Amino acid sequence: MDTKLDIAVVEDHDDLRGAMADALSSQGHNVTAVVDAESFFELAGKTSLDLVIVDLNLPGEDGLSLTKRLRQVHSTLGIIIVSARGLVQEKTKGYESGADIYLTKPVALQELVAAVGSLAHRVKAADVTVTGCLRFAQLELVGPAGKTVALPWHEAVLLRTLMLAKDRQVEYWQLIQAMGKNVDVYTKSALELVVVRLRKRMTGVGFETAVITAVRNKGYRLLAGIDLT
Repeated sequence: MDTKLDIAVVEDHDDLRGAMADALSSQGHNVTAVVDAESFFELAGKTSLDLVIVDLNLPGEDGLSLTKRLRQVHSTLGIIIVSARGLVQEKTKGYESGADIYLTKPVALQELVAAVGSLAHRVKAADVTVTGCLRFAQLELVGPAGKTVALPWHEAVLLRTLMLAKDRQVEYWQLIQAMGKNVDVYTKSALELVVVRLRKRMTGVGFETAVITAVRNKGYRLLAGIDLT
């Protein structure tokens, strides 16, 4: 899963704003830094965002109000508050307003980068569009256009394992175990054959050709959003 984010930093301290933007940009994120809520909403009207970093002591509309407004409109948006207000009551207000993470100034840039990284998987996972449905009890897969295909039990188990995994990525041995096979005996070549057959059935009902992709020397990753029923 691509975890590079479109980020806005809303901070009125020039040096800190620049330092945060540089630190996050160095990680591959696309970062825009603004000085207040008014500038932020001008930006938000022109581009889509994955995550916003908000200072509470902003000129004009304060960060707490901005956070509340953002969360009311964007349920999946990542929000990190970075503030000098460090009392428990103030942190509680920040979380109640909709923040995912509350960091207290002075914040180490390494900690900020780590906090953004911890939200990246959740934010990107929310962006995955559901394009099908696995009816596991019936061993049946429904494709994007409603076409269905029957799956052998071991293929249904493999698909379900990928669907439920973090980032939809699973290592070879975990997939082999999930199918009830002995990891010391069952080969990667045999696993690859199962994946090839499953992928063929999936493309037959409308999924993209690369719906399951190999992760070099690790395992496999599912690239489609599929509901489990």
